Amino acid sequence: MSARNMVRNLRDSGALETQPPASRVRPMLATILVGFAFGLIAYFGATVGVPALLDAMKKDPPPMSFAKP
Repeated sequence: MSARNMVRNLRDSGALETQPPASRVRPMLATILVGFAFGLIAYFGATVGVPALLDAMKKDPPPMSFAKP
C-alpha cells in the first residue's frame, strides 16, 4: 500500500482531519508583492544609490601650483 493510499484511507475513516482545498490567491498576491518590493528596491538603488555612490567615489583634482612671477 502506498503512502498516498494509506493517508486517503485514514482520511476516509475519520482518523485524520480533511484539509480544505488550498487557495491560490494568497500565494499569487505574495509573489506579486515580493516582485513589487524587489522592483522598488532596484529602482531606488538605480536612481538614488548609484549617483550617490559615484559622487562619493569622485576624487578632487590635485592642487595646482604655479611658478612665482
